[in-house]
Amino acid sequence: MPATIPQPTELLLAYDTDADLRRRYLAVESGGEERAPRTKEDRDLLRKSAIVLELTLAGVCLCEELEALDARSIKESRESLAYFSNAVRRRSGLDLKSVMEDAQREFGDLSTSGDKNALAPQLDAVARNVASLVEACPIGYLEALGSSPTYTRDSHRCRVAYDALRAFMVRVNPGYRARMKFLGQEYMRGVLSVEQVSLLLELTIPDAIALLEEGGYRRPPETIALDDEARTTGLAKIRSERLERGGEPIFSDELVRRDVLASERIEGVDARPWLRRELK
Repeated sequence: MPATIPQPTELLLAYDTDADLRRRYLAVESGGEERAPRTKEDRDLLRKSAIVLELTLAGVCLCEELEALDARSIKESRESLAYFSNAVRRRSGLDLKSVMEDAQREFGDLSTSGDKNALAPQLDAVARNVASLVEACPIGYLEALGSSPTYTRDSHRCRVAYDALRAFMVRVNPGYRARMKFLGQEYMRGVLSVEQVSLLLELTIPDAIALLEEGGYRRPPETIALDDEARTTGLAKIRSERLERGGEPIFSDELVRRDVLASERIEGVDARPWLRRELK
């Protein structure tokens, strides 16, 4: 674990030490087609983006943990460094030590003030800060750079952190509870599909499923059960597909996503961070 942890505000503002990052975001090419990084600048942008997004996510996790502890600073919480390192790992899957080491190599000392008693910002202020970064980030472009095996890891880091930051923004949105209640009830009734819920929340399907489950919105058996017509149609589709492929295995993003989520439920592991990697 790190010897010290900067205040969350210092983590959230660290990217300001690299003022040209957003300028370079504005200059990226349009389109999200797969391609390998062409230049040193491409590789540098991908690496720095991964560091900044993960550093921001670590700061968000610290802020959420402090709110859960009803404390406004790490010192006030009276918790150990190990406690906060474990909290960041639990909330995001990130290793705080690795995140800090990467950031310090890139930006130097992250501390912007000597005041270790500085208060962490409120979550609504954090959300505004995060929204600014997420809106500026050309995630499709960064993900496309990962088509080269050498850079797949950094591209995947960008996507996982980006999706986690978007999920955070939904959680702290003032209208979130009312919106989730409405969407969750319609989902339970079978009026809305999980695909429609994820679209309305602007989240990935796995994140939407996780939020629905956290809110207790699960479909009862009578909503899931197929009627005779739907069952007959489904079975005919399965038979036709099996005959068409002649016993050969098939691959699709949707099948991989389904299998990963099924494994998550069987093994009790949060599969969301691995979905993008599994799809590569």
